[in-house]
Formats: sequence, structure tokens, C-alpha cells
Amino acid sequence: MRDSAGSSIYAMRLRDLYDRVGICKDRYWNIPKEERIDHGLRPEVGDDGYSGARVIDMCVDLLTRAFRGIYPFQSEEIHALVMFGKDKNFESPQEVVGLIEHLVSELEDKLDHYESEAKNPNEVIE
Repeated sequence: MRDSAGSSIYAMRLRDLYDRVGICKDRYWNIPKEERIDHGLRPEVGDDGYSGARVIDMCVDLLTRAFRGIYPFQSEEIHALVMFGKDKNFESPQEVVGLIEHLVSELEDKLDHYESEAKNPNEVIE
């Protein structure tokens, strides 16, 4: 019974994260490219650096694989390969939820920061 309840909780958390990633995706792509670059949401073409689009793609890939409930699994998403290497196995929904929660929260913070600056362009935010 306990495993079933735990599985249900993680299934709900995965769905919640999927919704949050979808909202981030809409918010991200509604920002003009130059503004995404200026606000650290993506690097210049050819440069390394944080990329909201790569984070979104990796999260969607990991969530899609996690929804299947077959563990362990590996991601073939380029950002996951760069972050973790080609031999990284994702072993549990707990691991996936923990990772994606961190990545989505970081992206949400960056998007919130952009939106607050866009609303108040003359205000200095520390």
C-alpha cells in the first residue's frame, strides 16, 4: 500500500512539473530573442552558457520517459548528455522529480526576473 501511495504522489508531482515546464516554455518563447540573450535566458549563437530552451527540452524528455515508469532509463537529449555524460542512468521518479524541480525553479526565477525588469525598466534590481 505504501509503495502505491508513494507512486501516486510522484505521478502527481511529475504531472505538476510537466505543467510548469509547459508554462515556462510559453513564457520563454514569448520573449524576443535579443531580450532572452540580454537577460541571460540564452547565449549568443555559438556561445556556451545557460539556455532556457535546452533546459525545457531536457525536462520534457526526462518527464516523458519518467511517465512511462520504466527505470532505470537514459536520456538522449543533448543537454542531459552534456550535464551528466552518456552513461547517466535515471534510477527513480524521486531522482527525476528532484532534478527537474531544481531546473524548473531556476528557469522560473530567471523568467520572473526578466518580467519584473520588463515591467519596470528603469528600476534597479539587486
